Amino acid sequence: MADVQPLRIQCPKSIVTYTPPGLDSATVFWVVPRPFGNWRWRELSLYTLYPRGITPPHSFSIGQNTITYFAEDREKRKAYCFFTVTVKGKKNIILFFFLLVAQNSRQIQD
Repeated sequence: MADVQPLRIQCPKSIVTYTPPGLDSATVFWVVPRPFGNWRWRELSLYTLYPRGITPPHSFSIGQNTITYFAEDREKRKAYCFFTVTVKGKKNIILFFFLLVAQNSRQIQD
Protein backbone atom coordinates (compact mmCIF):
# COMPACT_ATOMS: atom_id res chain seq x y z
CA MET A 1 0.00 0.00 0.00
CA ALA A 2 1.34 3.41 -0.95
CA ASP A 3 2.03 6.02 1.66
CA VAL A 4 -0.21 9.02 1.04
CA GLN A 5 0.50 11.06 4.17
CA PRO A 6 2.01 14.41 3.17
CA LEU A 7 5.52 15.28 4.18
CA ARG A 8 5.57 18.18 6.63
CA ILE A 9 8.27 20.30 8.17
CA GLN A 10 8.04 22.83 10.98
CA CYS A 11 10.55 25.62 11.30
CA PRO A 12 11.37 27.33 14.57
CA LYS A 13 9.57 30.54 15.46
CA SER A 14 11.09 33.73 14.13
CA ILE A 15 13.96 35.11 16.20
CA VAL A 16 14.69 38.69 17.23
CA THR A 17 18.03 39.38 18.87
CA TYR A 18 20.43 42.24 19.53
CA THR A 19 24.08 42.72 18.73
CA PRO A 20 26.57 42.84 21.57
CA PRO A 21 27.53 46.45 22.34
CA GLY A 22 29.94 47.85 19.78
CA LEU A 23 29.41 45.06 17.21
CA ASP A 24 27.35 45.04 14.02
CA SER A 25 26.48 41.32 14.05
CA ALA A 26 25.16 38.65 16.41
CA THR A 27 25.60 34.89 16.57
CA VAL A 28 22.24 33.14 16.48
CA PHE A 29 21.39 29.57 17.47
CA TRP A 30 18.26 27.67 16.38
CA VAL A 31 17.01 24.10 16.29
CA VAL A 32 17.21 22.58 12.80
CA PRO A 33 13.69 21.61 11.70
CA ARG A 34 12.74 17.95 11.60
CA PRO A 35 10.38 16.85 8.88
CA PHE A 36 7.58 14.55 9.91
CA GLY A 37 5.14 12.30 8.18
CA ASN A 38 5.02 8.62 7.39
CA TRP A 39 8.63 8.07 6.24
CA ARG A 40 11.95 6.68 7.31
CA TRP A 41 14.67 9.20 8.17
CA ARG A 42 17.21 7.61 5.81
CA GLU A 43 14.83 8.13 2.88
CA LEU A 44 14.64 11.88 3.42
CA SER A 45 16.70 14.83 2.26
CA LEU A 46 16.73 18.11 4.19
CA TYR A 47 18.29 21.26 2.72
CA THR A 48 18.51 24.92 3.47
CA LEU A 49 17.42 26.65 0.31
CA TYR A 50 18.31 30.11 1.45
CA PRO A 51 20.92 30.94 2.46
CA ARG A 52 22.21 27.75 0.90
CA GLY A 53 23.94 25.44 3.37
CA ILE A 54 23.49 27.66 6.43
CA THR A 55 23.76 25.85 9.78
CA PRO A 56 23.38 27.00 13.36
CA PRO A 57 25.04 28.78 15.01
CA HIS A 58 25.47 31.50 12.40
CA SER A 59 26.58 35.13 12.56
CA PHE A 60 24.07 37.58 11.09
CA SER A 61 24.58 41.27 10.38
CA ILE A 62 22.06 43.85 11.54
CA GLY A 63 18.85 43.47 9.55
CA GLN A 64 16.22 40.88 8.73
CA ASN A 65 17.20 37.50 7.29
CA THR A 66 14.87 34.78 6.03
CA ILE A 67 15.95 31.14 6.34
CA THR A 68 14.15 28.62 4.15
CA TYR A 69 14.29 24.85 4.64
CA PHE A 70 13.25 22.25 2.08
CA ALA A 71 12.62 18.55 2.63
CA GLU A 72 11.99 15.83 0.07
CA ASP A 73 11.33 12.13 0.48
CA ARG A 74 12.10 9.34 -1.95
CA GLU A 75 8.60 9.58 -3.45
CA LYS A 76 9.47 13.22 -4.34
CA ARG A 77 6.99 14.67 -1.87
CA LYS A 78 8.21 18.12 -0.86
CA ALA A 79 7.74 20.42 2.10
CA TYR A 80 9.02 23.92 2.80
CA CYS A 81 9.18 26.15 5.83
CA PHE A 82 10.82 29.42 6.67
CA PHE A 83 11.50 31.73 9.59
CA THR A 84 13.16 35.09 10.03
CA VAL A 85 16.13 36.15 12.08
CA THR A 86 16.08 39.85 12.88
CA VAL A 87 19.23 41.37 14.35
CA LYS A 88 18.95 44.81 15.87
CA GLY A 89 21.86 47.02 16.82
CA LYS A 90 22.30 47.54 20.52
CA LYS A 91 23.67 50.92 21.42
CA ASN A 92 26.16 51.02 24.23
CA ILE A 93 24.50 53.78 26.27
CA ILE A 94 27.25 53.90 28.90
CA LEU A 95 29.97 54.30 26.26
CA PHE A 96 27.85 56.93 24.48
CA PHE A 97 27.45 58.84 27.77
CA PHE A 98 31.21 58.87 28.44
CA LEU A 99 31.99 59.98 24.88
CA LEU A 100 29.45 62.78 25.22
CA VAL A 101 30.93 63.89 28.56
CA ALA A 102 34.46 63.75 27.14
CA GLN A 103 33.42 65.78 24.09
CA ASN A 104 31.70 68.40 26.26
CA SER A 105 34.69 68.68 28.62
CA ARG A 106 37.01 69.27 25.64
CA GLN A 107 34.75 72.03 24.39
CA ILE A 108 34.77 73.68 27.84
CA GLN A 109 38.59 73.50 28.00
CA ASP A 110 39.00 75.03 24.53
